[in-house]
Amino acid sequence: MTNHAGRPSSETCSETCRLCDGTAFHKFDCLVLEKYHIGYFECASCGSLQTEFPHWLAEAYAIPGVHVDVGQAARVVQTWLRLCFLLQNIGFERSRKCVDYGGSAGLLTRLMRDSGYDYYSYDLYEGSKYANYFKVANLGASKLGLLSAFEVLEHLPQPKVTLAEMFTGNPDLLVFTTQFYQGQGNDWPYLVPFCGQHVFFYTSRALETFANSYGYDFKEAYGFWVLVRRQSPYMNAIRSAVEKSMDAAFAGDQVMRVGWGTETTTQDGAYAFDRFIRELKDLSERERSPLQQGACNESAKGHPLSR
Repeated sequence: MTNHAGRPSSETCSETCRLCDGTAFHKFDCLVLEKYHIGYFECASCGSLQTEFPHWLAEAYAIPGVHVDVGQAARVVQTWLRLCFLLQNIGFERSRKCVDYGGSAGLLTRLMRDSGYDYYSYDLYEGSKYANYFKVANLGASKLGLLSAFEVLEHLPQPKVTLAEMFTGNPDLLVFTTQFYQGQGNDWPYLVPFCGQHVFFYTSRALETFANSYGYDFKEAYGFWVLVRRQSPYMNAIRSAVEKSMDAAFAGDQVMRVGWGTETTTQDGAYAFDRFIRELKDLSERERSPLQQGACNESAKGHPLSR
């Protein structure tokens, strides 16, 4: 069997695991983007599943927007409420800097800022529509209180490299969601091969081992997976977390607390207004410069030295 690119099937091949460098053996094939027969490989060491190296990602992200992920907006709202519930229960300081990795349109960042948290968005592919003045170009080396990555890790073509980058900010907490690989077949819905964006699928053991090597413990708390730094002031709170259900009263209270006119939104609005006016003036200056240059050229034509 050959794929649409004309190369042999990878049924008997092996690859290097892009997380732990172990040997990954062919598990099954899927039709990716409706045209590429792509091999999926299971690591003999960490148990994770990966596609062959995803050469098709430019095509996979060529169609902008959420397209088939019509549940994204509702999921962001639910994540916002649950994350506020988690942070309130562990006594997280709202002044600590937080970054949403793969923040997409920036809706979660905006809602977290409305809730009083110092949140920023980071995304390589999207412009953070709802938080374009509250995004970061890189994670930097500054110590973060929290780094979130909701439905992001399965998108990473080089998870070992990117996860290491996430740890460079030395966050106290890395809170994320993903579905773990447990030996599912090529009919596993989480593969979504027709979209081509999910390219790495972790076992919980694999992520725990990787996190341990950076001094983090792997926990489940309040419906999230949490990597907590061992020296973090929130370590004991996460370790002793008793699962609580977020009730409607908490959710309703959070919803009523956000919106225009709240303290944090007013502060952000003032900052955004000042920055927008500065950018507007800069834009006007750039537009005026060519006109001024043209006027100077016309004036120079009548100068004696121009003859």
